Amino acid sequence: MTMPPDPPTPAAGVQRTAAIETRGRWPGLVWALPLAAFLIVAYFGLQALAHNGVDVVVTFDSAADAKPGDTQVVYKGLSVGHVTKVRLDGDGRHVDMTLKLDPSTRPLLRAGTKFWLVGAKPSLADINSLRAALAGVVIGMAPGDGAPTRRFEGLDQPPPVMPGAVGSRYVLVSSQVGAARPGAGVFYHGLEVGKVTDVDLLGRNNFKTRIFVSAPYDRFVRGGTLFYNTSPVSISLAGGSINTQLAPGNAAFGGGVEFDTPSDVIDQSPATPGASFILFWDKGRAIAGPRGPQVFYRVMFDDPVGELDVGAPVVLRGFEVGSVTSRSLDINPATGALTTPVTIGIEPERLRPQGGVVTVLAPGMIADTDKIVGALLRAGYRARVAQNPPLFGGRVVELARTPGAAKATLGARSSAEDFPILPSASSGDLNAVTAKASDILTKVDQVPFVEIGQDVRRIMARLDALTGSPVVRDGVLHLSHSLNQFDAMMTEARPKVGPLIDNLNRSAEQLQALATSANAVVSGDGATQDASLPGTLRQLTDAARSLRALADYLGRHPEAVLRGKAKEK
Repeated sequence: MTMPPDPPTPAAGVQRTAAIETRGRWPGLVWALPLAAFLIVAYFGLQALAHNGVDVVVTFDSAADAKPGDTQVVYKGLSVGHVTKVRLDGDGRHVDMTLKLDPSTRPLLRAGTKFWLVGAKPSLADINSLRAALAGVVIGMAPGDGAPTRRFEGLDQPPPVMPGAVGSRYVLVSSQVGAARPGAGVFYHGLEVGKVTDVDLLGRNNFKTRIFVSAPYDRFVRGGTLFYNTSPVSISLAGGSINTQLAPGNAAFGGGVEFDTPSDVIDQSPATPGASFILFWDKGRAIAGPRGPQVFYRVMFDDPVGELDVGAPVVLRGFEVGSVTSRSLDINPATGALTTPVTIGIEPERLRPQGGVVTVLAPGMIADTDKIVGALLRAGYRARVAQNPPLFGGRVVELARTPGAAKATLGARSSAEDFPILPSASSGDLNAVTAKASDILTKVDQVPFVEIGQDVRRIMARLDALTGSPVVRDGVLHLSHSLNQFDAMMTEARPKVGPLIDNLNRSAEQLQALATSANAVVSGDGATQDASLPGTLRQLTDAARSLRALADYLGRHPEAVLRGKAKEK
């Protein structure tokens, strides 16, 4: 009997493959529960990390009453975090604040992002800082560009220009800062279009002010644009009245910088960002133009000049042509004589504008200026101290024509340091106005306002006592009662006056007819006449006339029925 053959023995490679497939199978339900628990824990862990927030550290100069858990971080009016920790920095001169921010702010945390304290330095120009100073300090936030980071340098006040703002920056140079302060507004025709970012002192009488003008208003800045300070309040005496005008916007609390582009340069192309301009003290000086080199003269005034400040304008027919450069008081120890030498500088380009800005004295400029000043002296012009505007303004040196002034000449210069003497005139008008004002104030001070007030109070007290007297009250009541009775009598009598007048008129007509008939009888032919009959007829005629007069008077004065006929004056 033949046996079936045995099955072939599997090769070694086939056996290893079967073993690998056996190890890759699902291990079984015993491992399902631990794996599910791990997945659940991992999910909740990731959720907790996602909602836990982002911690950042901001370094400030001071804590400014910021408190962990209370001080909020605000972005676009929304609270996006709070302060969790406040401690001193490693150097002991700064404060590190740890902020817990909302996870949604994570993309905003870059190197250019700004954090600042709102309310640490309250300002009238920033209403939010005043509100925060009362309710509590908050931390403002503005995102910027740069690499992601978790550490920042904080500011004590909001940045003048927020990160990412679109516009252009310019540089203003001046000898005085004026109203240009960091954070002050930049205005164009009363509209705030930018901010002053910072002010630097470069040297004596040399300041550099940087400003930012937002787009699209930066296209109005041209090469000939004028920049000048704007004061919180400006007072003008034009037109014979005092006009007070507040500066626009936030400038009303501290001033700012304003610019304007004259019509003759409006067609120029916009200025390049970073361009430099002169910052003038006010609009008047901006319109007059930049100051150039000066030619100096000396004036010996007889009037007091103590209130004449260095830098005060030198004015010719209302135009500023120079400034006061120095003043002093000299006393002769031998005679005790007083002199007040004042040095003034006249700008040649103001007398003969050539166009453009003159930076140095060209050859022949001094001689030309001396020639012009000499011609003014020969025409009767003298230097005098004036007040502009009168009574309220500051002292200025005015070159004015003086009636009856003798001809004068200007002496020659022996050197550039030799200042020719300009003859002066008395400031009689100014002294007269000052004296008159002083006299008026003295007379006003002599008016006994206190005594007048006391007299008025006594008169009012007497009037009050008189009107409150019982006698006056009773008299008024009796008068009112009498008038009421008279009105009642007139009301009763008025309907009866009309019929009475009609009867009188009829009686007068009858008497007149009777007199006419009797007269015809008396004058008739063949009639027997009585000697007394004509007199009787005259009496009847007079009676009729009297009745008519009575009826006419009662028609005009019906109250005569009650009061009788008024006596004739």
